[in-house]
Amino acid sequence: MSLRRPDRPSPLICAAGDLVDDIVVHVHGTPVRDGDVPATVTRHRGGSAANTVAAVARLGGGARFVGQVGHDPAGALLVDDLTTLGVECAVRQAGVTGTVVVVVEPDGSRTMFSDRRAAGGDAPIDERVVDDVDVLHVPYFGLAGSVEGAPFPRLVARARETGVVLSFDPSSVALCGPAFLDLVREARPGVVLCNEAEAAALGVDDEGLPGARLVVVKQGAEPALLRGEVSAEVPVPGHPAVVDTTGAGDAFAGGFLLALARGDGPVAAAHVGHAAAARVIAGAGADAWRDPVPGAVP
Repeated sequence: MSLRRPDRPSPLICAAGDLVDDIVVHVHGTPVRDGDVPATVTRHRGGSAANTVAAVARLGGGARFVGQVGHDPAGALLVDDLTTLGVECAVRQAGVTGTVVVVVEPDGSRTMFSDRRAAGGDAPIDERVVDDVDVLHVPYFGLAGSVEGAPFPRLVARARETGVVLSFDPSSVALCGPAFLDLVREARPGVVLCNEAEAAALGVDDEGLPGARLVVVKQGAEPALLRGEVSAEVPVPGHPAVVDTTGAGDAFAGGFLLALARGDGPVAAAHVGHAAAARVIAGAGADAWRDPVPGAVP
């Protein structure tokens, strides 16, 4: 299985969705209602789609982000951050930039409080922005509940018309319902990326999901599962101590999709995804990118 378009010398990966401020709160004790709990609070670039193409760019691939941010200093800084990495940005700036507060407890469990603001806007985006890409990756946050004529469903429709390979991520267990399954059956994506809990909610089995060529189940430190056109388990190599898992799944997606678009098989692409995720979990926030793990696939 390959995602490379034969008319391109090198792949271009596009992700459409959120670009937001992440406020990461590392709690130093057990949270207590109405209490004052010591914590380390840091600010980072966030948004699943933005994190994915940031990983693609850091790995040397062509990357494009499509989305909306606030017409404010925060939005300008977020766009500058992506462009500095080499990501092409097709961004509309209006309203107020969204924020996600990520609370990380001592045992590593996370709770996210999302205020998407401008990222959830329905302003038109020229769907021709996906005409020259190899892969369009869309986290379902940008599709769930969209009204007719909203930008991200139109991008998906354009990708289908022009032969661009689609990649979906359900984004949340709460969104793993009939609407997502219907989307997969209708759009027939090349890849669906999900975590273990989402896979269980979707009913992923050895055949994957109806409509999807390949389903990739990310399981943290456990082997990634490939189901559908290819069936395999891809173990996670040794990695440094986990500082923060925020954005690890997005980094995996970026590495996986880039490798697949370059012509690697799904198993080799999963190794690249694991290596990308390892570089993110070694630091705080989704925008961390630490030195490669010795022996990891570059």
